[in-house]
Amino acid sequence: MNKIILAIGWMAVVLSLSSCVRHRQLVNFRDPDAPEISDYSSATNIQPLRVQPDDILYITINSLNDEVSRPFNIGGDGNTRLPGGGGAGPGQVNPLLLQGYAVDSSGYIQFPNVGRIEVGGLTLEGVRENVARAIEPFLNNAAVNVKFLNFRYTILGEVISPGTYSTANERVSLLEAIGTAGDFTPYADRDRIVIIREENGRRVATTLNLQDTEFFTSPYYYLRQNDVIYVEPTQAKIATVADPVSRAISYGSAFLSFVTFVVTIIATTSGN
Repeated sequence: MNKIILAIGWMAVVLSLSSCVRHRQLVNFRDPDAPEISDYSSATNIQPLRVQPDDILYITINSLNDEVSRPFNIGGDGNTRLPGGGGAGPGQVNPLLLQGYAVDSSGYIQFPNVGRIEVGGLTLEGVRENVARAIEPFLNNAAVNVKFLNFRYTILGEVISPGTYSTANERVSLLEAIGTAGDFTPYADRDRIVIIREENGRRVATTLNLQDTEFFTSPYYYLRQNDVIYVEPTQAKIATVADPVSRAISYGSAFLSFVTFVVTIIATTSGN
């Protein structure tokens, strides 16, 4: 009888291990070869964002004389129009975006009372310099402030709340993006996080492993505009959504094997 109980317990353990997610698959940043204490303070993978077509920039001009600087800001006089030709109804466009400058396909913005200014491919500091240079004949020693209005990314796959997110921050890490999406589901494959990025007119993709400590030094640790993040499912998740017939056959086969095993043990025990 003890042999039968032992056999049943052993088979239950085998079946449970074959269908469940293992503990180490649920842990992030746990490299068994890494020391217990790691230093990631010297981050060398922070790269400044560069302006791309279809970005929307928030640019303000300030000086000691508000009357002089007002014509160089959106809405500053009767001749200035908001991007897109005017306002929008509720639920159509975020009103904040209407206070920005849309970058056209050639990398230029249309600036009030100045004309076209090239910004494509520049960092925000480079945009500040170009704008300051363009308005210098009209306004000396002006303070130029530039920010992104539509920094957004998309996260899909095994996260609690997949979707497209926007932020006013200029530096967003992959971990922040995952946290914003509600963290991983139990079936997330933490060593296969795919990031799709647009670079120089091309789409490139890379796979990151959150269980590898080198993840922190990856150039993909910090996101860029319009990045797409895909969290792949584990094999356990794939098994749960497999074809119902195939799944039933698999479970039935395992059950029959288990019954056969138990009967064999009983027969052996009875013979003894």
